[in-house]
Amino acid sequence: MPRKTPNISRLKLILLLVLPLCFSSCNINYFMAIKNTPGLPADPAHVPLLKLINQYRETSYKNFPDNNPEFFRSRNTQGALFSRDGNLYIIFFGSDEAMDLYLNLSTMLVPASFLWENTRVHHGFLTYYENVRDYIISRVEDYCSDGGTGQIHVLGHSSGGAVAAICAADLCRNIPQVNTPNLLCITAASPRPGDTAFAREFSAGNINCHRYVNGSDMVPSMPPADAGFSHVGVYHHIGPKANSFTAASFLWLTHHFIGAYCESL
Repeated sequence: MPRKTPNISRLKLILLLVLPLCFSSCNINYFMAIKNTPGLPADPAHVPLLKLINQYRETSYKNFPDNNPEFFRSRNTQGALFSRDGNLYIIFFGSDEAMDLYLNLSTMLVPASFLWENTRVHHGFLTYYENVRDYIISRVEDYCSDGGTGQIHVLGHSSGGAVAAICAADLCRNIPQVNTPNLLCITAASPRPGDTAFAREFSAGNINCHRYVNGSDMVPSMPPADAGFSHVGVYHHIGPKANSFTAASFLWLTHHFIGAYCESL
């Protein structure tokens, strides 16, 4: 698949600082929910997987490998896919470029032909996934047909977390060899990926998914629940929480990076 070195734009950083304030009312509600809902602590079995996201993300920032088959990039979607010790790992990275912001803000809820009927997901996150869906499905089918019996880990950070949730739903729904016992989805700093019907079917499918929120990271507050969006997975909270919404408004970005998540584990 086509690959290039990731690039972080100044526009992205500016909008990352300003964007949560545009949703101040929903974020105040989210801040209060985070403050009053403890969440589960980190599961020791999840720690190496969260650190794996950071490890591969760091490698991609330093030098996105042109000849390393473990990495993939198509249009605005990038990540890593590899086998290790009999297990399969699929990692979706977060946003990097100005076009990613456009997709992140494409908050229209739309159906996906490969998901449950009458469910809808975030248009931008669906676009990210559809960029690489054929590649992902092909690699997972090859893994299964080659006798792979280990666990399939679907991991993601930030927007990549929402993409990971969509991917996990797709694999469990459409590849017979993939099921609850052999699939584990872990997300960090994930925004809400779909509507309440998607979340309900995701839960009914018993998809083994855990979502992590660090400190006062506000990205998981978006898109707002009032707009019909819902989270999926078991909620875990790590890291210290800000004492006030004002403090959270300034601290949330430092709490958002995957490195900060790993430091809080």
